[in-house]
Amino acid sequence: MKLVLFSFIVLFSFSSALIAAEGDTVKVQSHQETHWDWYGNWYDTTAFPASGEYRRIIMYYTLGCPSGGCSEWDYTTIIEVEDPIDDSTSRWVELTRIITPYAGNKGNSWEFVYEIDVTDYAPVLTGERRVRAQYRGWQDGFTVSIDFDFIEGTPPREVLDVTTLYDGTFKYGFSNNPIENYLVPTDITMHPELGGAKFRMVASGHSFGGNENCAEFCQKWYQLNVNGNNAIQEDIWRDDCGSNPLEAQTGTWIYDRAGWCPGMETKRFDNNISAYVAAGQTAEFDVNWESYNYNGGAGFDPEYIIEATIFQYGDWNYANDVAIHDVLSPSSKDQYWDKNPGCNNPEIVLANTGSEAVTTIKLEYWVEGSPEIIRHTFVGAIPSGESRSIVLPAYDKWLFGEKTKNLFHVQVVGVNNTDDEYEGNNHFVSSFEDTKVFPEQFIIAFNNNGGGSETKYRVEDERGNAVYERTSASSNTNYLDTVTCAPGCYTMYVEDSGCDGLRFFANNDGNGRIWLHSAAEGQFFPPLHQFEDEFGCDAQLSFTVGYEMGDEETMEYPAAIDKLNYESSLLAYPNPSSGEITIAIQGQVELGGEVFVYNSTGQMVQKTIMTDFNGVKFSGLAMGNYIAQYRTKNELKTVKFTIVD
Repeated sequence: MKLVLFSFIVLFSFSSALIAAEGDTVKVQSHQETHWDWYGNWYDTTAFPASGEYRRIIMYYTLGCPSGGCSEWDYTTIIEVEDPIDDSTSRWVELTRIITPYAGNKGNSWEFVYEIDVTDYAPVLTGERRVRAQYRGWQDGFTVSIDFDFIEGTPPREVLDVTTLYDGTFKYGFSNNPIENYLVPTDITMHPELGGAKFRMVASGHSFGGNENCAEFCQKWYQLNVNGNNAIQEDIWRDDCGSNPLEAQTGTWIYDRAGWCPGMETKRFDNNISAYVAAGQTAEFDVNWESYNYNGGAGFDPEYIIEATIFQYGDWNYANDVAIHDVLSPSSKDQYWDKNPGCNNPEIVLANTGSEAVTTIKLEYWVEGSPEIIRHTFVGAIPSGESRSIVLPAYDKWLFGEKTKNLFHVQVVGVNNTDDEYEGNNHFVSSFEDTKVFPEQFIIAFNNNGGGSETKYRVEDERGNAVYERTSASSNTNYLDTVTCAPGCYTMYVEDSGCDGLRFFANNDGNGRIWLHSAAEGQFFPPLHQFEDEFGCDAQLSFTVGYEMGDEETMEYPAAIDKLNYESSLLAYPNPSSGEITIAIQGQVELGGEVFVYNSTGQMVQKTIMTDFNGVKFSGLAMGNYIAQYRTKNELKTVKFTIVD
């Protein structure tokens, strides 16, 4: 078995010790194919583990169609767990809010599984509890199943308390009853063993047709003040609805909205507020909403559904610890189907689950049965408690060659040039499907709609080199583009600048299509692939040429591979900070540039040179807001940060 190191090759023998054992998983069932036929609440008494230590808790929300078919409308659904306060009262804690897709075109067998991390809610997921599945729909309907995986092991830190700050549906834009009447200042006494805290805002705006199309289609901000200090200001907005994995819905699914998209989980706005609170001390939390005056004309009164939560944590259990939280590709999960199947460059999600900032991570990855194990070192900054996705260099013949099962493995073997301190979260396995096999020459049959050059496409090889691309087109014109590919793995990317694909009922562009055909004589039909016409902003397809995934490799792995260029950015952590702050580069950017720090008036107050990826530290800054800039001859990166008292 060969170990492939990016920049040189290392040989070693494979042993069972290579794989860090996953903890046992306790599976919990709640609602099973509960039929949502009209507005209301459905309850299930669920037996969660009464004791035990769990490093991660995953909830699976499976949406399906009843026998009469799914609803054609986007309706709000909320999954909550009951948390008793005393013998006579209880509160309902929201675990997730998902607005259903426009699903009038889905068959009775259709279903879609959402995978949601609910580890932060561990204190309320114990013992026997009622789980409420709320459906705010005025039509039949959907089915829902709720399941949980409790993965045994040491959590990154103990969740000490889950406090609901605000919970409800509040009208917006009425001067005689402003939303601020409900978002009142609240005092919370922090836990005496507090090691850190997080604020989560989940808000979805509803109704449109009045001035500014509020609250569904108007972009408004909220602020969180802690003890009178502005800690957070963010827009309640999702700008990715047109890239929804649930494409071709029977409604306006491509339009961006206030915190949500049809068929997607309502966005969680999570922020670290540790710098604003102290163990055993009382802190005042106050949320403000951007001012708006409703002038009438909407379908119903504008409103926001709001769930605001404070999570309190103990100290981190480890200093240098990285967890693999997910594999985006290769994967067979519903949520990532638009990225899959893939035949090169796996994409994974890494989480820094230790107290120290992460700057390097050593990884190993392979496909079950293949003789290759690939080793790669990620260089970049991941602050404590944060996560990011990265792409791993790998090329089909050497990653998938001679595989016996469609199982992709990835594991962490080192962090910050030392051992990872907890092996229980180091290994992740993802199932996947094989890509299609294309002939060496094929034809892109592009029938454009009336959108002119909105739709573009390109075919890239496994190293990101474009082997064919179309960057312009005339309206209502047909094109036959011939593409020739040597044996290898390829991905075709289709993008639409109008984010309305080649078909959308609410525009005047008409319909178009992109079909792929063999160029061989007499083999034009059937098509090799038909892209969905109503793809919104983008679509992609990976395929191999000259071999099937799993074929035996025919050459040695190249000794030198071009490094992948991760998208670069500038980070500031901890942010906000009550003292020293680190400015670091994330991604691949040339070193040796200068870092400048400017205060809120634009005055440059400090500067230094960035000499390594661990970043540079600044101290002695007065309380206030700052901007840091990193400048080289070819780069300019900027990040904002705050110094608190």
